[in-house]
Amino acid sequence: MNRAGFEALLETLDLLRDISQDAPIIVEGVRDEQALRDIGVTGPIFQVQTAPSVFEFCESIAKDHQEVLLFTDLDAAGKKIGRLVKKYLTDKGAKVDDNLAKKLLYALDTVETEKVAIRFERVCRKFSYP
Repeated sequence: MNRAGFEALLETLDLLRDISQDAPIIVEGVRDEQALRDIGVTGPIFQVQTAPSVFEFCESIAKDHQEVLLFTDLDAAGKKIGRLVKKYLTDKGAKVDDNLAKKLLYALDTVETEKVAIRFERVCRKFSYP
């Protein structure tokens, strides 16, 4: 990653932090949530694994939220969960944005949300960023 890529990464993180104040983030599990907290996300985060089923999870989210950020892993299992969540929520009329997550994961060269904080810390050290 070059300096311009690093600055774009910082902008993406700022955008994520801002948007997540109004639109909750959906992650797969507890380590994913912790990684996002570790990079400064303070808005609401919901874990898919806490519900008896993906459908029930989406039902409860759609009742209270018109827009969500989907932050599932880019591995096979994460993509499958992401497709289900996106389908169920959009069927309920919610707007689902998964582009910000993809942008961040690609920038940090990982497919796993739980590695975001570690990767970000490593990149920050490279550029002597506090």
